[in-house]
Amino acid sequence: MAEDAILTKIMKARVQIALKAPFFSALLLRLRMHEAKKHELWCPTMATNGKWLKYNKNFVEEMSNEELKGVLVHEAMHCGLQHPTRCGTRDPLIWNLAADFTVNPFLIDAGYSLIKGALVNDKFRGMSTEKVYSILLEEAEKGGVGETSGINWVHVKCLGEGEGDFGGMGGVVPYRGDDAEELDEEWKGALQQAHKVAKNQGNVPAGIDRLIRELFAPKINWKEALRQFVAERMKDNFLWERPNRRFISSGIYLPSLDGEKIQIDIISDTSGSMSEQQLCEVASEVKDIVKVCNGEILMVYVDCSVAGVQHINPWSDEPIEMKGGGGTCFRPGFEYLDNEGRTPNGVVYFTDGYCNTYPASPDYPVLWIISGENHDFDPPFGSVTFMD
Repeated sequence: MAEDAILTKIMKARVQIALKAPFFSALLLRLRMHEAKKHELWCPTMATNGKWLKYNKNFVEEMSNEELKGVLVHEAMHCGLQHPTRCGTRDPLIWNLAADFTVNPFLIDAGYSLIKGALVNDKFRGMSTEKVYSILLEEAEKGGVGETSGINWVHVKCLGEGEGDFGGMGGVVPYRGDDAEELDEEWKGALQQAHKVAKNQGNVPAGIDRLIRELFAPKINWKEALRQFVAERMKDNFLWERPNRRFISSGIYLPSLDGEKIQIDIISDTSGSMSEQQLCEVASEVKDIVKVCNGEILMVYVDCSVAGVQHINPWSDEPIEMKGGGGTCFRPGFEYLDNEGRTPNGVVYFTDGYCNTYPASPDYPVLWIISGENHDFDPPFGSVTFMD
């Protein structure tokens, strides 16, 4: 096929994308199209570095029109998700694979055709590219066939490291120029603008609203959010009438806590979906909460029922013993506190958020701390922060 015919085929596909999907088109139009030269053997299909989109003419010639539209949108989404700049110093081969696993679900949901060999795995659906990369990296180090991805790592390693196409459907070329940060910001703005255009036309692809929320919602350090939650509960307990005895000998008068302590109860999800690492992170934070509150804390372990209760105090070295491992239900922990007649200043609930059975809204404030990838968690009460 002549070069003019190749360009005509690409332009036809781009026009059809513009008519059907303004979101993807707005991203695609930002990329300069270049034919891959004969010596650029690293680009047997298509590839992008966030500034240009290179195509292999033989690859374009062999594809159907529907497949071509899918690949063009695929490359545009790599840029919209800042994959060229987010790669950083990571292994570019494994980053390519992770980026494809992240992008392809959007294409499927939007009704685009995937070419043969495209990487699709529902186990990775909804995960960040960094999370997928960490899983793939661990698999690659072990070798063989990946337990989660199903990738034959012996075959992948034969491809060697480099920049270009490793995912079978188009490659991400890591961008490490001096203006990488500027390029990253440009694509963030482009993604927001594309979303706005599509929303005004009532044509937002499935899953994009959630993606925008995750990428652009204010990022709050979850540990800081936890400390702020505890501090706000303490503020209400300050008494100036009774100075803090710890500082009187130094001639410093500070307010004391009413009763010298604050009651923060903790409920921890110990269901089977909580990993050992997540539970260890919870245990570490509980120790800090106990020190801040200067008193004993009630710890309730819950899966589908109350699996255990532990009283933890700052002057004891007693280990935190997580109990549970069954299903997940949010009601038992709150019901236990009610049955015990407890009226805490606040409750901190550690969970991965994979449950939708809630009790009635309690009379005390609740801070949900979500561990994992469930960014759709939206409880009917309390505030939420994510343990990233």
